[in-house]
Amino acid sequence: MRNLYLLILPVLLSSFSCSIKTDVAENELPVISSPDSLSLQASIIKETDRLTIREWIHRICETESPDPKVIAYNFGLIQIDNGYSLYLIGSKEYDVDNSEWAFNIDFEPRMKYYPLADTIYSKLSFDKVQTKINNELKEFTASVNFRNSFFANAKAITTGLADGNLVRIK
Repeated sequence: MRNLYLLILPVLLSSFSCSIKTDVAENELPVISSPDSLSLQASIIKETDRLTIREWIHRICETESPDPKVIAYNFGLIQIDNGYSLYLIGSKEYDVDNSEWAFNIDFEPRMKYYPLADTIYSKLSFDKVQTKINNELKEFTASVNFRNSFFANAKAITTGLADGNLVRIK
C-alpha cells in the first residue's frame, strides 16, 4: 500500500515539479525536497493569503461547486520542507474498509493546498498535527457554514494519509 501511495503522490502534486523522498518509514510522511519546493511553498502561501484553516475551507465552499456525485472528501497531509501542508480532494467513490478511494480524485479546488503555520505545526509529530486538524474539522462540521455547504451532502470526510491512515470526521 505504501508503494502505491508513493506512486500516486506525484500525481497529487502534478502541477508542481518536485522530487519525493522514497525511503519513507512506516509512520513518516513523504517530504517534498527540491529547489522547486520553495516555489511550491510560496505559491501555497500566496494562494491561501494567510487564511486560517476555517477561512480556507469557507472560501472553498464559497467559490467551488463540485459535481454532486462527489461523495467523499479527504483533507490530506503532506510534509514540506518547513513543516506540513493540508490539501483537499474529493471522490465519487468511498469505501469505509479501503482507503484507496482517496486516490480517485474527482474534485480538486483551485485553492487545493493550505500550508500549516510553521510556528504552530513544524515542531509537532504527525499524530499531533492530525489531532489538531481533526479538531478543526470537527468544529467546522458543527458550523452553519458546513450545513450550507457541499460538504453537508458528503457520505464521508476524512483526514490523514491516503495510504490507509485516514481518520473519519463525518
